[in-house]
Amino acid sequence: MRVQGIRLKFSAWHRWNERARIPWANEPGVYLLVLRVKSGEQCDPTDKRIIYIGETCATFARRWRQFNRSAFEGKRGHAGGITYRKEIHKPSGKLFVAACASLIEGDLHCSSFIRFLERKLLLDFVRMNGRLPKCNKE
Repeated sequence: MRVQGIRLKFSAWHRWNERARIPWANEPGVYLLVLRVKSGEQCDPTDKRIIYIGETCATFARRWRQFNRSAFEGKRGHAGGITYRKEIHKPSGKLFVAACASLIEGDLHCSSFIRFLERKLLLDFVRMNGRLPKCNKE
């Protein structure tokens, strides 16, 4: 996928419980959540099965901990996790994650660019599928 002349590379899908295996888990960027795909399957950010598109300017590991606490323990901290718990509430074994780190040289390694990527991915998803992912809200 290309955004503003920059090629984005997403990881393959990883089981939620194996998310720490994503090489850039300690970097900022954008991430996608989906239910029931094959572990290792290549990620398509417009796939209609995607249930959440998110971003973090801290680290994926930190943001994913927040999602996990909200989705599976019912604690505050992640709006998408709270929505997951209320509307989907599948066990963590059904959840998969893919990530795209913002490891771009120059000024594009900043929170503004990461937030732009998330919005661009959401727009592309809506254009392709006619709706937001189930756990994203306006």
